[in-house]
Amino acid sequence: MFYVLSRFVYLLEIVFVVLILLPLTLANKNIAFIGDGINPWLTAAHLVGWLAVLGLGVLAVAAVKFWRAPALGWWLRVHTTLLLISSAILLGFAFWTHLLAPSLKF
Repeated sequence: MFYVLSRFVYLLEIVFVVLILLPLTLANKNIAFIGDGINPWLTAAHLVGWLAVLGLGVLAVAAVKFWRAPALGWWLRVHTTLLLISSAILLGFAFWTHLLAPSLKF
């Protein structure tokens, strides 16, 4: 179950990045994406990003459970820990760049 939930959190993180980058790549075809046209995209990215932040707790619980399970190999434990660290770095960068600010003012 934790495997499926962790993959769902990673999918949320990918959607978060795509929702930010896609309108910026489409800006050369439609200049409205540089102004108010990007607001719905950023709002959706904001909501998906906060869901990914909640999922970070699931990743932490999964990492602890995998380290405590005696039947699992060392690679699965290291893999889960590395995925937790990479997710924390991505979401930390999103906080640092104010993509996950508490307000929706852009």
